[in-house]
Amino acid sequence: MFQSTRPRSAASRFSSLTRVRHARLRAALLGALALIAASCGADSGDEATDETTTTTTQGPAKTTTTTIQAPAGTTTTERAVEPIPVLDAHDIPDLIVAWGNGDGEPLQLAQDIIGFPIAVPTPEGTEAYSVSVDLDGRVPDLPWRWEWSYEATTDEPIPEIDVKAEQLGPGAIALSEEYGPILAELGWRHTGSTGSDPSSGAGGPQSVNHVYTFDDDTFLLGEIDATAKPLFVWTHEELIFGTGIPGYRIDVTLEAQNNFIPVPMVEALFPEVPIAPGARLTGLTLRSRNRAADSFDADEGLRYLDIEYTCELLPDSANAAYAVYSTGLEGSIYQPGTESFFEPGFIEFEEPTINGDRWTQRVIVLDRYPGEIFVDVDPDTGEVSSVVRITLEPNREVLQPLPE
Repeated sequence: MFQSTRPRSAASRFSSLTRVRHARLRAALLGALALIAASCGADSGDEATDETTTTTTQGPAKTTTTTIQAPAGTTTTERAVEPIPVLDAHDIPDLIVAWGNGDGEPLQLAQDIIGFPIAVPTPEGTEAYSVSVDLDGRVPDLPWRWEWSYEATTDEPIPEIDVKAEQLGPGAIALSEEYGPILAELGWRHTGSTGSDPSSGAGGPQSVNHVYTFDDDTFLLGEIDATAKPLFVWTHEELIFGTGIPGYRIDVTLEAQNNFIPVPMVEALFPEVPIAPGARLTGLTLRSRNRAADSFDADEGLRYLDIEYTCELLPDSANAAYAVYSTGLEGSIYQPGTESFFEPGFIEFEEPTINGDRWTQRVIVLDRYPGEIFVDVDPDTGEVSSVVRITLEPNREVLQPLPE
């Protein structure tokens, strides 16, 4: 039902996946400040806008945003296909450990985990902080919309960002110095910039993003034609709220044919779920989480991943779905049950439960990770959907079946 992104040969371990190194060393920020003469500006939506100053209110805090328009320009570049990394399901634990430890370059981890589709790195010396990918496939027969994002922290101070300055301050200029040449080589044209001051002029940390538009009508997602939406490159004087830690973020959105999954971890895990009647993938979320060292589950890892995928099923197919998910898991990487409370380290079988309009089967994935499969029924329409949720934590140990 879904088009696989895997090559015909056997999958290699994640450590040998396609590696994309930084295209450039980070520019000498202070020395470059006087060399930029181009103005920057665009709204953070899909279109560039004329110069504006707006103030929005969310709760008691105010955010002042200044947007300026960038000059038009074109770039013509030959672009090679970026292969979509391949991940075997049984190699996932190693990758989860790598993510938990922060091992590897931010871009490489983003490519291996979420299939970040453009070889745009964060500056040298940065450390991976977060990854996320979301799918909106709710409308049948229309292209799926994929939204990717990854963030990285830095120990290097970021030059000042000033939303009131003509070019949004030295931080915005340095960001343009860093990413303009990289993205131009990849076929993206700068169309604008937006500076944001959450403190509304009170002197708090500010951020800026530069907006880039793809020059061609078609973007190659692996070997599949896609449509590229504007790409955003951010720098934050304070990436992690309340810590003073600066960092970078890169967002990209593509629309491509449905039934095609360009996300390595999902492409490895999703096909293992039994197919319920009429199952059509309509939504997906994969994102990293961070927990405090004193949190309840801290022993399982402070950096981990959550994944959830939602399918629309045939109307009035609830009983058939219950049967599929009750009997179809045998031999898959999804085992019905939970870690035994009385026998830690062992998987204890658990029957599904029904609570109102929701049927639930708890599972253990890859002998380690806790998850759940839900079947929901709309009591008014009879519409049926299923949801799979998995928590992927780096310190989860292999569990054994309870002895007979």
